[in-house]
Amino acid sequence: TVSPGQRFVTLAMDVMTSSAKELRYDLLDEAGTTLLSGRTPLPLSGAPLYLLIPADELGRQGRHTLIVRDPDSSGAALGEYGFDVAH
Repeated sequence: TVSPGQRFVTLAMDVMTSSAKELRYDLLDEAGTTLLSGRTPLPLSGAPLYLLIPADELGRQGRHTLIVRDPDSSGAALGEYGFDVAH
């Protein structure tokens, strides 16, 4: 649940490691529209990946999907994580 006035939301997930030192991610809404994309350092082995997302990027209620990708040109998905947003 995103509370009124809340500025950020933390997402945490376990990611299958890649050989790269960073990961790409895409945050999609229920319609599959990309809300946010970026890169982040690969967490230490065994540690979860934490992403601090501006709450404004989760403006609409409903199902959202975070796709974590290998940063190389293939952009192979390393994981897809679905979650629901409520206000």
